[in-house]
Amino acid sequence: MRLFSLLSFLGLSLGLNAAPNIHVNKYAGHRYFHVRFSLTADAISLQHPPEFFDPRFPEATSGPCELGSNGHFTVYLLKDAFPVASPDCESDYLKLTMPGGGNAEAVSGKRAIWEQITALEAGQRGPLEVVIQLNPYVTVIQKDPLELELDYCNIWFRTAFRAYLPHTEPFQPDENRSSTVVPRANQPSGMAPQQEETENH
Repeated sequence: MRLFSLLSFLGLSLGLNAAPNIHVNKYAGHRYFHVRFSLTADAISLQHPPEFFDPRFPEATSGPCELGSNGHFTVYLLKDAFPVASPDCESDYLKLTMPGGGNAEAVSGKRAIWEQITALEAGQRGPLEVVIQLNPYVTVIQKDPLELELDYCNIWFRTAFRAYLPHTEPFQPDENRSSTVVPRANQPSGMAPQQEETENH
């Protein structure tokens, strides 16, 4: 199991020979991958697909996706619309998760993103650009030019100190003041194994 570095938010941007729209940050010899991506109404779903159902958490993994009081939410993204391949994901969808928690400002920011996504699904706005983190379940297939593959169906909105980061630049410690975690992932076929709460960046 590969975990996020607890200090990875201090990463330095590499940006050399990276695949289109993939930005690379480095800290302590580890590389972290971010994608600037436009969500569109025809490529997202706010319903939990049946293959993601987890009997341990039936209400949280079935029916419509919902916003949690701590800002946590899930969006399902058609994997064929995403620029990074996921050959071991047996669903047609990738599970895109916004980690919950943080101070009132961080939670408010996540709620604003959720409201924009629901407006997108309802046809009330155009494409929404977001920043997605591929780690920890990503493999480098080729270094130059950079080619990546997702290990499972799981990706995350980029966060640091529990706040959503809407950019691909290296994190600056004075951007916010709390800490962030990645929620445990569900485990049907192609799903990531459970992981401890770890630092995103």
